[in-house]
Amino acid sequence: MNHTEKLTGWASSKLAEIISPQSSICYGVLMPGEFTPNGIPLIRVKDINKNIVNDEQIFLISQELDSEFKRSKVTAGTILISIQGTVGCVAITPEHLENANISRTIAKLELAEPVMSKWIWASLLSPQGQEKMLEETGGSTRASLNISALREIELPIPPLAEQTRIAQKLDELLAQVDTLKARIDGIPALLKRFRQSVLAAAVSGRLTEEWRSANSDSKSQHNSNMPVGWSQIPLGRYAINFDGARRPISAKERESLKGDYPYFGATGQIDSIDGYTHEGEFVLVGEDGANLLTRAKPIAFIAQGKIWVNNHAHVIASPTGHSNSYLAFYLNTLDITPWVSGSAQPKLNQKNMNEIPVFVPPPEEQTEIVCHIEQLFAFADQLEAKVASAKSSIDQLTQSILAKAFRGELVPQDPNDEPASVLLERIKAQRAAAPKARRARKAP
Repeated sequence: MNHTEKLTGWASSKLAEIISPQSSICYGVLMPGEFTPNGIPLIRVKDINKNIVNDEQIFLISQELDSEFKRSKVTAGTILISIQGTVGCVAITPEHLENANISRTIAKLELAEPVMSKWIWASLLSPQGQEKMLEETGGSTRASLNISALREIELPIPPLAEQTRIAQKLDELLAQVDTLKARIDGIPALLKRFRQSVLAAAVSGRLTEEWRSANSDSKSQHNSNMPVGWSQIPLGRYAINFDGARRPISAKERESLKGDYPYFGATGQIDSIDGYTHEGEFVLVGEDGANLLTRAKPIAFIAQGKIWVNNHAHVIASPTGHSNSYLAFYLNTLDITPWVSGSAQPKLNQKNMNEIPVFVPPPEEQTEIVCHIEQLFAFADQLEAKVASAKSSIDQLTQSILAKAFRGELVPQDPNDEPASVLLERIKAQRAAAPKARRARKAP
């Protein structure tokens, strides 16, 4: 038994049977040509974002081309479905894009009853609706959906009054989901600022104030700019430099030297090789590249064991008994722009790097600082993992809501509603009485 037969007043219909008699299911402009200032908006798959039309980068076509493809012009409320590229994106044409056109990668569904738009949108986006479209593409979301196959897709149709109740409930629930998403999406930025605050507190001595109070006889804990017992030393006088052992090897050469030893460049490991240039624990500092200014990745990082380092990363180490991890954390808190030369090809040469001032705590406090940082960063990492899990759950929540709507479980049925069969008969009569619209070509 079809599940719609169990629901009061529900029926089912092929998409072709609920289209406006003045329209047809069709795709749009084949070759849009050059951008035309003050032209007609052309909706493309890339303009459908999160199942709404985003017109921030809308393409404009000429009046002549728009007239040539007048059959694919859309009205407010027209359903848009991506049929090429990423198949199955669905959106409703907003009012401000009334009379826009569509590209050949999109099919339009102009419904005989415009108030059905929200229901058809939700049905096609539900897991069940997506599966129906996926079946027609041979099981691949990267294939194409034939117009003739799209016409034959069958969907459940609730009574019109129930569709209105479902639409209202969807608006309410999906708005709540969007609010949750916005809150969750903001957490990574908060965690980034948290880590930055931790590092700033660490290298200024604030993070270990209590530790110093418990482990120092001095009543005065700070001088003008750093805690008592700390010193400021130029990096070149503090750290030991091992740049002389670096050796660059081209990617082509490395193809014949594959091995188990990590090969490092300016921002981290880029390969594995069958030899090593250094052995021990080191702080690698990027010597050149855009990352020195963009800071998309840390500029300083720890490398241990037998490693090969090319000439794009400086190799340094803290003095014996001092912490390499503290030095790496410290360097990553700095704005090193004053020591970087060039903007098109930024470079931190050894001479400039050696001038960077380092706040140096006693070795025992360095260890304590690193311990505090790692504990707090581990806490942030745990939160980040929970955020990722929550985002996945929220994405599933949207699909769960749409699936419930498709099954008729989102709002109660009302036996007093006009049955959907009456609605479909009315649409059928309208279509039979109206002149037939010219059908689109068979496939995009």
